[in-house]
Amino acid sequence: MGSPVRVLHLIWALTWGGAERLATELARGVDRTRFDTSIVCLTRLGEQGEALQREGARILCLGKKPGWDRTLVARL
Repeated sequence: MGSPVRVLHLIWALTWGGAERLATELARGVDRTRFDTSIVCLTRLGEQGEALQREGARILCLGKKPGWDRTLVARL
């Protein structure tokens, strides 16, 4: 079998909400032998993100500034 497929989930924040819950469940339920998963939060980590980090998930928070943050694209 080859290397795991790299997957990046991009989300605003990992607070409590529908899309956030879906990203959390995807990160928890993925077959780690087949997929190498990372999550990038644009604004803040949030409660679910903190829980995922404690579980060993790879999460990066970019700390987007309010309004147009011209440095965000380069950091992505």
